[in-house]
Amino acid sequence: MKLSSAKKIILSVGLLIATTLIIVIFVILPTINSIKDITKQTAQLRANIEERYQESLRTRLTKKKIEDIQANSKDFGNYLYTNHDPLQFIEMMESIAVKNSVSQNINNSNLDSIKSGGFLNMTLSFDGTYQNVLNHIYTLETLNYFFKIHSIRLTPNGSDNANAIITISLYVN
Repeated sequence: MKLSSAKKIILSVGLLIATTLIIVIFVILPTINSIKDITKQTAQLRANIEERYQESLRTRLTKKKIEDIQANSKDFGNYLYTNHDPLQFIEMMESIAVKNSVSQNINNSNLDSIKSGGFLNMTLSFDGTYQNVLNHIYTLETLNYFFKIHSIRLTPNGSDNANAIITISLYVN
């Protein structure tokens, strides 16, 4: 059967359009979808890598801070009271009182019942000249211990004398 040239052109154009549609549907659209998926995966991967990078920076910074803290707190143990010998602590407190010429009493102490990780609580009362009492308070402040002072009461006791009552806590290592 012979086709006229107009029919041949229409048939050729139809085949060309059909071929183009087949190529678009089966090749180009899946490729575009694949490119979109790869773009999403790349964005997720980039975000994941950025998150890990930030985490590694934080970890590095934290390690640096830990090293600094360890270096700064190396001598920290020297300032903590250890519960090995409470008598030695009392003798030290008494020798400081003698050195400052004040009479000192240790009251309300839990020296015999403290445990590591707890607090040594005590009330110190001392009498002497006003200057000696202030010197004694200053000496207590300069001891190599971390005292937590709860209260200080300083009252005159005669013309040049004073009475002081100090309530303190001391962390026990």
